Amino acid sequence: MLTYKNFGLNINGSFTGKRTILNNAMAQRLGLMRDPFGNKAVVPLDDVNMWQQPGDRAQYPYAYDYRRYGTIQPFRFDQTLWAEDGTYFKINSIVLSYMFERDFIRRFGIDNLRIYLSGENLHTFSRYSGPNPENVTTMGRDVSEGYPVPRTYNIGFNLGF
Repeated sequence: MLTYKNFGLNINGSFTGKRTILNNAMAQRLGLMRDPFGNKAVVPLDDVNMWQQPGDRAQYPYAYDYRRYGTIQPFRFDQTLWAEDGTYFKINSIVLSYMFERDFIRRFGIDNLRIYLSGENLHTFSRYSGPNPENVTTMGRDVSEGYPVPRTYNIGFNLGF
């Protein structure tokens, strides 16, 4: 915690270095195209670097070639196609506070008063293209189901009599 006069700043972060993650979220997204005539949603793939025509240099195979899904299974989860750098640094929380002078607050019958602003889950620095480089199984696979961790902001005070 850093302090200057009556102000305080507390920053909490976490990191993981040198880890590989299998981006199963991308595999699921491309795998939805397996049967576009079934009862699954068709998702837009305009932002995906996938092969389109001979001579293309792309990261992923063409997702709309339905004929080969039964034999080749191009988007199965257990392949190095999905391997990405899972190194990250995350700012978990920042708290900025101000502690009032005792001489000033004793006029109001208070021993101490501290006000603060805080933020949680503020930012993750990572080259990983999946949803969350923290949420990974012990096998190194992305766990993308469920809701993302929310970013929250708080204003509060600590009061002592």
